[in-house]
Amino acid sequence: MSDRPCKLTSLPLESLLLVADNLPRHDLGKLSETNMLFACLTRRKRLREFVMSPRSFVALEKWVHVGALYPKICACPDIEDLSTITPICPNVQEDFGSHVKSIVLPEEWTSKTRALFVLLNQLAPSGLQSIRMRSHGSRSWWSGARQAWSGYDNGELFAPIKNLTLECPNLTSIVSLFSKQAPSTRQLLAHMPLTLTLRGAPTDEDSDMEWGVGFGGGWGVQAAPVVQWTDDRDNIVLRTRHLNVELNTRMEWVLDTVYFFQLHSLNVHTRIFSNWTLTLRLLRDSQSHLQSLRIYGIGSGGQVDSMEPVFLGSLTNLHIDWELLAIFRSMARSTVVGQVTLTIHKYVADYATDAQFDVAAEVLTTNHWSEIVVVEDEFWGSPDAIIGQAIRRADFVARAQMQNPPTYVTNFV
Repeated sequence: MSDRPCKLTSLPLESLLLVADNLPRHDLGKLSETNMLFACLTRRKRLREFVMSPRSFVALEKWVHVGALYPKICACPDIEDLSTITPICPNVQEDFGSHVKSIVLPEEWTSKTRALFVLLNQLAPSGLQSIRMRSHGSRSWWSGARQAWSGYDNGELFAPIKNLTLECPNLTSIVSLFSKQAPSTRQLLAHMPLTLTLRGAPTDEDSDMEWGVGFGGGWGVQAAPVVQWTDDRDNIVLRTRHLNVELNTRMEWVLDTVYFFQLHSLNVHTRIFSNWTLTLRLLRDSQSHLQSLRIYGIGSGGQVDSMEPVFLGSLTNLHIDWELLAIFRSMARSTVVGQVTLTIHKYVADYATDAQFDVAAEVLTTNHWSEIVVVEDEFWGSPDAIIGQAIRRADFVARAQMQNPPTYVTNFV
């Protein structure tokens, strides 16, 4: 056998696929630019999440240009900062739409990334499921975003999405973004049953924004004034179905006037000294529809028991971290008997205190829950830890004063 390296093109198909499965994303992209066969084989993997950057702009422009060589009818949008007049052919649009499931907006807006955003709107991938916006706390990022799609028919990119992630948003960005409208459906983003994720500490407000007013030029806000949001124009109502939110002081301030009346699931990540006022208000807003609630994160000194409980008649799944069990002991009085599965996360036997078990005994021995589930670390499911696992489980049942042992699962997501 020769010691000389083998050319990529001479490898059998099985070997090419093996190479693709073991390459980091960055190397996969670089190698795909040098070999057309490898690029075609890995297109689905490479483009499933399309990260907008100057480099991805060049790669996408090449792809669109090559696709234009096929003898099909093409539309040629006049996009500033494109090096050539770039035809958008049906075969390219169909190919892009079938592969791209997620788009990550750029960390910085430049002439290239703005042109790339316009090109993506022209392609309008039909299979797109999620968009992530990563401002990293920069007020100028949202200004750059508005400039990127100002003046273009850009709302179509948002038409098919089911998941939207905003990092460090301010109230201005939420108001202007959810005022957008998809031309094909004539539906506001605020009316779409999305899964919305809010992360990080929001930026300071860079301007005063009234709901349904301002910006224009492609933001789709012209249709907003005809929609009756609430009796108070300072309040914003979103028809989001699933909300994931990180609690912090600024996020609580941003969401103070944003309401979610149709939530089916709510995931709240808490921090030390979290203010539970927002969480309780979210529960009140969605109490007739909410089916799943998860409270997790770092323990807080707040006391929900001292406040009026919220009755959640539709709730079927409740997920709480072990350290937060004391704060939410009132949930047994706020849900339907025999309807809710209680799942306890992050229980560590070595650090569990007697005080925590006193609370656990109060919550877990009420015969209120349809099922009690305890999430274990995967270590306790390994063959070498079976004896320790049995001792750990018996200790939990005894200290929690439970007559029947709970159900145990490993690494619940």
